[in-house]
Amino acid sequence: MKTIAYVSLLAFGGGLAIYGVGCGCTEVGCSSGTSTTLATEIVTNTDLEGATVEACVNDSCTTGTLTTSGSDLFCESQGSGVPFLECSTRVTAAGIEIDVSLLIADDDAEDGDVYSFRVLSPADPEEVVAEKSGEVEYQVNEPNGSFCGPTCKNATL
Repeated sequence: MKTIAYVSLLAFGGGLAIYGVGCGCTEVGCSSGTSTTLATEIVTNTDLEGATVEACVNDSCTTGTLTTSGSDLFCESQGSGVPFLECSTRVTAAGIEIDVSLLIADDDAEDGDVYSFRVLSPADPEEVVAEKSGEVEYQVNEPNGSFCGPTCKNATL
């Protein structure tokens, strides 16, 4: 835990009193990026397993493959570094919904970034089973306060 100290100066009838007060910072981390939910009409995890999830910010893209973990489907980027893709799924009466997050470098997040997300059928990689794209405006996130860092930018599409 970092500590930031500040000094209070109080005047008392011609005298001066100095008080030191500590302010503790937590070390909660955060990442910049955008998240969205993609809805498919596919109703079973088995039919969606192996699908490719593609996520792009401006001209920088990454992909992941939906794989089974227990009874759920998940994906992560196939490469390391940023942009980094994470996703998880849930089954609804209308079909499987895929929650997708694309994490980017904190300094790269600028209002007006264009994100695109696509899910490609495992049976036919040319068939798009869900997609969403658009321009975002970020909200600033400072989980430890404005004076402790880090500062991240997040958006929802």
